[in-house]
Order: sequence, then C-alpha cells, then structure tokens
Amino acid sequence: KTRAASLGILSYILENSNDIVNIINQTFESIITNMIYDNWWEIHANLIILCCNLLSRFNYRHPIAIKVYETLNNLLNDPNRDLCPKVIKIGLYYLSSVIEGHKKMYPIFTNILLKYDQIRASLLGNKQFNQFITFSYGKIIQIECICLLNGWQGWIPCLCIADLIKQSKLGNLLPSHLEIILGIIEHLNEGFPMEQSIEWKQVFIELKDYLLVELCDPNHCISISKCLLKFIYDKNISEEAIKLIDNE
Repeated sequence: KTRAASLGILSYILENSNDIVNIINQTFESIITNMIYDNWWEIHANLIILCCNLLSRFNYRHPIAIKVYETLNNLLNDPNRDLCPKVIKIGLYYLSSVIEGHKKMYPIFTNILLKYDQIRASLLGNKQFNQFITFSYGKIIQIECICLLNGWQGWIPCLCIADLIKQSKLGNLLPSHLEIILGIIEHLNEGFPMEQSIEWKQVFIELKDYLLVELCDPNHCISISKCLLKFIYDKNISEEAIKLIDNE
C-alpha cells in the first residue's frame, strides 16, 4: 500500500509542479521501473498514471522518453502479464490524451484497444460510460468515454489500423477494426476538428478502399455510409474526399 501511495503522491506533485521533473528523471530507471514486476494492480495503475503524466510534460526527444515507453509497453502489452480490467481501463484512459507527441506509443495504444473487446466497447463506444475506481489508500479516479476527452486524437488508432492491415495483407477490415473506426468517427458530432484535418485526410486516403468494400456487407452498409458521408460533407476534407471517390 505504501509503494502504491508513494507513486500516487509523485503523480499528484508532477501534475502541479515542475520542480519534481528532474528528480524523477534521475530516479526513473533505477527505482520506478523496478516496480513493473510487482503483482499488485494498484502499483501497475499508479505507474501508468505517473508515466502518462510524464508524457504530458515532454515529447519523444526527452532523455527518458524511451524508458517511459518501455515501461508502459511492459505493463500493458506483455502477453505473459495478466492485468485486471481496472488497470487496462486506466491505461487507455490516461494514454488517450497524452500520446500525440509520442509516435512509438501509437501501436501500443491501438493494440490494447484491439485486444480487449468489452473494455473497448465501454471506453470507445459508450458516451455514457462512467466508472469510479477506488484505491486502498483512499484515492478515487473517474474513468469516462475517451472520445470525449480534451486532447483525444482519434486519427491515431485509425491510422494504426491502416498500417496493421497493410502489414498483415488483409483484404478487408476485421470487426474489431470497424468498431474502433466507426466508434471514433461516430462521436465526431461537429465534424473533424480543423486542427486535425491533415491527419483525418490521411485516414481517409489510407482506409477509403477498405470502407468502400464494406459497403457491400448488408450488416455494415448503413454505418459505413454514414462514416463516408461524414468525410464527404466535412468542410475541411470534402473536396479531397470527393476527388478520391470519383477516381475509383
């Protein structure tokens, strides 16, 4: 309990002060990363929160960025580690708003989304999702739908899925791929954010052919049509989207 609480205190100080960043830089590898091998979920959860707070403070050029990536990957993406659902939810929730400047984290985040069907459905597909997670030392955190968070970059898992399809040489999107793509785009009630329009154009370019193929599936044709129309009618993307479809 003391180790979990100490990590929680570090995270809190990091959120509110710059003074501790240098101290964490010096102790991260020698002390903090050793806690990866602890079996208690509260240690894992607090390590993830601390790492995400660090990612929010610097980009991939920082001296300990790689160590933070490795820690998160070992915690969340190790096939030999059996994580409890609370840790996975915390990992996805906190990572979702801080990974933009950390490209090495994109596939890690996306792989976790793809791996856990029920958690994906809650955090990505349910706007009303709301869960309070309580720690033994009294800390309570609230987990909500990640699509509603400030800093959420929905194009990241969409482009990662496009890369996965190419690497796997798949001819069509898998159900889990569709759940992520359609779930993210469905939540964009006001269209694609203007500051993300370049990335969303790239999403359309990479996934267009696969989405058009899915139009032939009677189970998906309505949702795919809505998705394609969102690109076609978006003021920042429509011109290029229409040209690409016309060239088919």
